[in-house]
Amino acid sequence: MIEMIARGGVLMYVLLGFSVLSVGLLCLKSGEYAYSRISRSAVHRYQRIYRTGGLDSLIESCESGHAGYAPILRSLQHSLASGVELQLTEKEVQMQGLEGVETAERHLHLLGLIGTISPLIGLFGTVLGLSRTFFDIASATGAVDAGLLAGGIWEAMITTIGGLTVGIPAQMGYHLLSRRVDSWALALQVLINGILTDHEREGLS
Repeated sequence: MIEMIARGGVLMYVLLGFSVLSVGLLCLKSGEYAYSRISRSAVHRYQRIYRTGGLDSLIESCESGHAGYAPILRSLQHSLASGVELQLTEKEVQMQGLEGVETAERHLHLLGLIGTISPLIGLFGTVLGLSRTFFDIASATGAVDAGLLAGGIWEAMITTIGGLTVGIPAQMGYHLLSRRVDSWALALQVLINGILTDHEREGLS
């Protein structure tokens, strides 16, 4: 492995740095989402708690479970208890929800960027390596050694292999984590809309 990186040149060290960064981001965001209960299944679980115990039980469970959206629900409860107009409460909660989504997606774009440019960097390295190999062939005065030609092409392909090795997992991780945030945000919106609808019904009854 070390020999392959050395033969790939400077670009292989760049890809190695991208690899370390992408693994670190995957671990960081996965741990953050697990700790803050950012998942659709977690919201569905809290939704069942709300249906059986009401808003107080929901907030208590979210706070004890370190759910990152507990402040949003606490603010919602305060607005409803203060008699703030339902439309204004909905807008305020929506703004807080957008801030929560932005926080959850922080640094996530770097994974997508690594997944996109790593194969391109690998391809760039391959093109450079092939150009150097063919230049050496053109400059040769005698017969071209097929073994040397194959070795030069093999070394040129190393960066493409490295770029795909780094890019594919990074791109997969980006899409999986982005999908997790999107499904969580949608489930949270459904939960909040349900709370607002229940409050409106209580006011009409």
